[in-house]
Amino acid sequence: ASKTCFQKTGTAEVSSILEERILGADTSAELEETGRVLSIGDGIARVYGLRNVQAEEMVEFSSGLKGMSLNLEPDNVGVVVFGNDRLIKEGDVVKRTGAIVDVPVGEELLGRVVDALGNPIDGKGPITSKTRRRVGLKAPGIIPRISVREPMQTGIKAVDSLVPIGRGQRELIIGDRQTGKTSIAIDTIINQKRFNDGTDEKKKLYCIYVAIGQKRSTVAQLVKRLTDAVKNRQKFHCVAGTMKLELAQYREVAAFAQFGSDLDAATQQLLNRGVRLTELLKQGQYVPMAIEEQVAVIYAGVRGHLDKLEPSKITKFESAFLAHVLSQHQALLSTIRTEGKISDQTEAKLKEIVTNFLSTFEA
Repeated sequence: ASKTCFQKTGTAEVSSILEERILGADTSAELEETGRVLSIGDGIARVYGLRNVQAEEMVEFSSGLKGMSLNLEPDNVGVVVFGNDRLIKEGDVVKRTGAIVDVPVGEELLGRVVDALGNPIDGKGPITSKTRRRVGLKAPGIIPRISVREPMQTGIKAVDSLVPIGRGQRELIIGDRQTGKTSIAIDTIINQKRFNDGTDEKKKLYCIYVAIGQKRSTVAQLVKRLTDAVKNRQKFHCVAGTMKLELAQYREVAAFAQFGSDLDAATQQLLNRGVRLTELLKQGQYVPMAIEEQVAVIYAGVRGHLDKLEPSKITKFESAFLAHVLSQHQALLSTIRTEGKISDQTEAKLKEIVTNFLSTFEA
């Protein structure tokens, strides 16, 4: 009798467990379109079977790597692999995600280092942005764009005074290897700190550095450098308006001056000033200058105040003069910064300061 009771109890318990398992089972089914890798090499995978995949759609490999479909051919799909293609082999399963490639956007990305898909790689935690934008967005046409009317201050004297760049303008920096192309861009980014620290949103300029094919060590050094770094065209037009012409004339005359020493007074003066202006435009790396500081220094050279100064002393004069102006004439610098253009009164004051400083500097 006890054995029969035990069997009934065991049967009831098993039935209860089975019923609980059946009710708790996930009966939902997912239908996924998959394909297989035909070939892989140079970051490109040829995939067979994804018949309904869209252009620029994100796909996922069995290894966990992501990719983007680009070439939609009759019998296969060309997929760009986002990552190390050594983790993919022929025959691996590839599945569609149904999502066009997009990335997180917003101010939450400021100060962060992310990969091409917007995934953080700086060890500062996840990106909290809830807004995403497609990668392949069409650029706005000419008509909807706001016209270029304000300068973008690079903090580099040679650029801001000779070839100023407009805010919203595209600019290409051309040069051979190791000639300082990246340095110009980095100095320009560092120079925006003085504006981004302010409260005026219209003056802020958010910068994005895209490191294509760079070593991680190089990117890390760049991030450290940026972390540690702590209607202006009219102002320069008044001060440096003739500078480009004078330098062009100087280089032209200097080439002919090599063949003879008999030069008239005007030509000799042009050569002397050209040498000094060239020295004045020299600038160290990672030391961008504020617009008012550039105006003060360029004024001294263009107006001929440095013509009698030895070229070897120009750099020393610049550092000493800037230190003097920053410590003794902050009001003048503030006026230059806020004025739309250099007034006669401001120019007279600037001339007086340069003249008085030169008398003590040469003594």
